[in-house]
Amino acid sequence: MDKRQTRAFEEFAAESGPELLRIATLLAPDPHTAEDVYQETLQRLAARWSRVDNPKAFCRRVMQNIIVDQTRARARRPHELRLFDTGEKSDPRSADPHHSVELWPSLRAALDSLTVQQRTVLVLRYFDDRSDRRARVATR
Repeated sequence: MDKRQTRAFEEFAAESGPELLRIATLLAPDPHTAEDVYQETLQRLAARWSRVDNPKAFCRRVMQNIIVDQTRARARRPHELRLFDTGEKSDPRSADPHHSVELWPSLRAALDSLTVQQRTVLVLRYFDDRSDRRARVATR
């Protein structure tokens, strides 16, 4: 990448980073995995930056593919025992951070009960504000 492309990539990452991390957090089974998915997505985007026409669409597709791959790999491994959940539970955009903390376990449990494809459609539709059709098309 030349300096102009590097600057454009950095601007995209700074502008879209919080949105992409939010999507990764909702797609992934835990916050740590979400951060890894987000980081790997940006790495893949940086490697293909000059050839990508729509970076946000590329990132959503890459995140979905990573989550599907990880879910398949996790299904082949023995089940791990989770001792406790850590990480930030509040949504900084929420008017009432205490209310958002109370809703987080319910949201997480509901998302965990879905298949990867159902979860992807739901996240893209309601948390990424896409139409039903565009959310379903993105999962194909």
